[in-house]
Amino acid sequence: ALPIIGIAPILVMWFGFDWQSKAAVVVVMVFFPVLADVLRYVNLDAVSFMRTYEELVNKHIAEDERANILEELQLGLKGYTYLEDFS
Repeated sequence: ALPIIGIAPILVMWFGFDWQSKAAVVVVMVFFPVLADVLRYVNLDAVSFMRTYEELVNKHIAEDERANILEELQLGLKGYTYLEDFS
């Protein structure tokens, strides 16, 4: 991984010496570390999320579309969380 301070010269070469390069450096040095810290504290209980989402889908979506929507959500949760099995 490239240290954040190592990205600053690259951004200056890309954006020049105007305010755009300074803004890009600020975004890289402030926004992304803050985002990483926030995401570290996000705790997703995928089973609870799936149950809540099923209730909403059953309430608001037509019957013929429900199965496809819930299947896509389940596949998405398996791909982006450490969820092994839905109960």
